[in-house]
Amino acid sequence: MTTADVDSERPNGRSGHGPADGFEVFRDDWGIPHLKAGGALALARAQGHNAALDRAWQLETERHRVLGTTAAYLGAEA
Repeated sequence: MTTADVDSERPNGRSGHGPADGFEVFRDDWGIPHLKAGGALALARAQGHNAALDRAWQLETERHRVLGTTAAYLGAEA
């Protein structure tokens, strides 16, 4: 699955985030994200988007843990 696959599933076929998507993400000087949304669903989407940006490595590692393929991903000595 690619970004293009996901974008094609979106109602308007575009990627990105911002006011038109119902949420905004602002990072302060320390890199801490501040989420602003028009409703609970948009806030959940903003949180998921932010988690994917900041924690992609952790999501991938947990996916391998659940599938039982951690050794193949991290190496036999990990």
